[in-house]
Amino acid sequence: QDLLPSTFTAQASRWQDDIAPEAANTVAVFAEGHLKGKPAILDHHTGQGSAIYIGTQLSQESLEQLITAFIERSAVESPHAAPQDVEVTERHTSHHRFLFFLNHSATPKTLELEITGKEILGNRQVTKGEEITLEASDVAVIQVKR
Repeated sequence: QDLLPSTFTAQASRWQDDIAPEAANTVAVFAEGHLKGKPAILDHHTGQGSAIYIGTQLSQESLEQLITAFIERSAVESPHAAPQDVEVTERHTSHHRFLFFLNHSATPKTLELEITGKEILGNRQVTKGEEITLEASDVAVIQVKR
C-alpha cells in the first residue's frame, strides 16, 4: 500500500540527505537541488512493523500529512481522545492505568474525559463526561483502576 498519494508534493528545506533505499520503498524524490530525482522519503516494512525516513526538513503541513498517513496505515489508536496539540500517553501497572495529558500549545485546551479515576497532580477524583482544562504547557495525570 502506498503511504502517500502520487500527487503528494512538499517543499524540502535546510538539507537534503543522500539516502539509498536498499530494501525500503521510495515514497518521494527530490524535485530539485543537487539530489534531484533521488529518494527524499523512504518507507521500510519488516516483520509486523514499519518505519519512515525523511531525508529533509518538511513544512509543518507536509510533515503532518505524512505522519497522519503513517499512523492511519499503522492502525495506532490513541488511548483517549484529545484536542490538537494535546499529547496523550498511557502507562500501566498490573493494577492501574495512568493516562498522561500534555498540552503542547500556548493556549488552554479543554477535553471531555472518557474515564473515571484520580487526577494525581491535583489529588482529586474525576469522572467520565467531566471536562478538564489544561492551561498552556500544562499536564494532567489520571490514574484508573484496571
